Amino acid sequence: MNEEQVLAAIKEKTGLSDEQVNKVNEVIENTLVIGRNNKDKIIAGIKEKLGFDDAKAEGIYEAVMGVLAGGIADKVKEMFGKKEA
Repeated sequence: MNEEQVLAAIKEKTGLSDEQVNKVNEVIENTLVIGRNNKDKIIAGIKEKLGFDDAKAEGIYEAVMGVLAGGIADKVKEMFGKKEA
């Protein structure tokens, strides 16, 4: 998945506007994705930039991580020649 596809998938999963997805993307790009403290930083960034409560921000975080994990899984499959039909 390229960045455009990732952002489109995040938009689809979360129902956010393009502007909101871009703000979420800014938070993700400015924070390392791996690690518990980074999860907290990303959720805090989403809350700050978009004004969402804890539950909504965590839901967005989980959706984003799901999209990113799916993109990584696709890349691994490609590396081992297991493209989906």
